[in-house]
Parts: sequence; C-alpha cells; structure tokens
Amino acid sequence: MIYASDFDQAGGLAETASAADFSIPGDCGGSASYSVSDNKTVLKYKNWCVSDEESGNIIINGVVTVTATETSSTTHYENFTIENTLTGEVERIDNMTITCNQVGEVYTCSITSDFVGTNGIIYRVENVNVTDNGINFDVAARVYDPTHGYVDFVAEGLVRDCPDGGFSAGTITVSSSDSAFEIIVVFSGCGMVNVSLSELPL
Repeated sequence: MIYASDFDQAGGLAETASAADFSIPGDCGGSASYSVSDNKTVLKYKNWCVSDEESGNIIINGVVTVTATETSSTTHYENFTIENTLTGEVERIDNMTITCNQVGEVYTCSITSDFVGTNGIIYRVENVNVTDNGINFDVAARVYDPTHGYVDFVAEGLVRDCPDGGFSAGTITVSSSDSAFEIIVVFSGCGMVNVSLSELPL
C-alpha cells in the first residue's frame, strides 16, 4: 500500500484542512494518487507495483475512499484488485463498503460487498454486522446467490479465548431463504461443539 514515508519524501503532507493531492510511482511501475479533503481521503491505484523478491511483484488497481470522524468511519472499495505476478492469483473486490461506529466501549461494523466467484457469477454479501463489547461478539451476514436466493449466517455471544484460537461459547445459525435447511452450531467449552442439521419441509 502507500506508506506515509513515501509522501514524506515527496514533500510531506500539507498542514491544512483544504484539499491536498499527491502522486507516487510504484517501485516496479504504475502510479498511485492520494487526495485529502477535510475528513475524506481517496486513494487511486493504477497498475501500482510493489516488488518482492520472495512473493513476486504485487500490482494494485482500483479506488479506495475513506471518510472518518472521531467515532465513525466508512471505507469504500471500487473495482479493486491485487495481483501476484508470481502465482498469477488475483484478489478482486468489485464493490464493498465497510461502515464502523463506536458507542462507548462497543464497536459495531457493517459490510456490504459484491464479489465474483470462480464460476464468473457475481454474488453479494450484505447486512454483515459485527458487534464487539470486549467480552464477546456477535456477527450477522447474508450471502446472495443470483440463482438460489440467499443464506443467512447469525453468530451470537461468541467468545474466542481457547489456546488454539477456537471458541469457548456462543451459537452460530445458518439458514436458507427457501427454509430448506437450518444448521446450528453450539460452543460449550474449548474443544466442545455440537452441530445439528434440520432439513425443513418446503
């Protein structure tokens, strides 16, 4: 990504709340621009290349827009891609918005995103909400399939404090839009999990 030190070399950031624009070339080609205006920052990548002897060159394209206040932030990715020239792998985000808010000690984030599957079909993830109160967290998400409807994921009261990084408490429920099935996963201690599948009548 663009680093602050890169802009220091280019003359540093202007100490003003008005718009400021900067541009920096990639170390193996391409360019990136950085625009700041009040509480809004826009990053535009055009074949911006970062060289890495071990993992090959990384080429970034797309636009990232960040709007932030003291208690909230919104990050939007548009036509964003990261390509590894060594492996040929391309990570792609066509359209994603992440909105986060802080109320006291509670942090809540929601995500809406479109992505392209390996079959070339565009899927959508929306209503992704994450709430963390410092003790446990809740997660909810809906994944849309253009042919089969959607699947809802709801996780409540998850506590991740096991030595292996697993959950010691909480419930995860997965259900389909056509009510054809429901999966319930219950964590009742480290290494203790119960999974039930209900195939519901249509």
